[in-house]
Amino acid sequence: MAYLTCSVDGCVKPNNRKFYCSMHWARNKKHGTPGAPGMMHNAADSTLPERLAKFGWTVTASGCWEWNGSCYQSGYGHLYFQGRDLYAHRLSFELHNGPIPKGMFICHTCDNPPCMNPAHLFAGTPADNSADMRNKGRNRRGVANRQAKLSEDDVREIRRLAKAGESRLLLSERFGVTQSGIYGVVMRINWKHIE
Repeated sequence: MAYLTCSVDGCVKPNNRKFYCSMHWARNKKHGTPGAPGMMHNAADSTLPERLAKFGWTVTASGCWEWNGSCYQSGYGHLYFQGRDLYAHRLSFELHNGPIPKGMFICHTCDNPPCMNPAHLFAGTPADNSADMRNKGRNRRGVANRQAKLSEDDVREIRRLAKAGESRLLLSERFGVTQSGIYGVVMRINWKHIE
């Protein structure tokens, strides 16, 4: 995947140090920039649109413009420009639609993180982003969530035992979760969909 390479222009070494190869990470730590002192890989000589075009994108069958540069592990493309790591899809949105209003997310209609096709992007509030996720069924609840430590039967049993007077401490030890996790189950903050 693209995120395995260094995010510095022209560097194809493995990305093993927060977006950089070992050499560029060390330079960034020492000099405040991943380039050699006094040198920024010609970043100062180019405009942002030129830098975006340098990496380019691949058009997929679904019409996505998938970023060819470095990506975060989450899949979102990023670009190092004037000392900052920037999201490629946000830059594409700004270039085609103007500045992003403060506090707004740039959401994908295609649900493809490296996509930077402006036709697939829209500005939305965090609530809009969450609603879009729910409407598309991307919010994994209960056992569908890979991080779930309890089963639906466990949740029912915890609620039954708590109603019978079992303490959160004993329940947390029995089911292998924290006391705050037990509280969330009993108070229906978590696992709301289970009766």
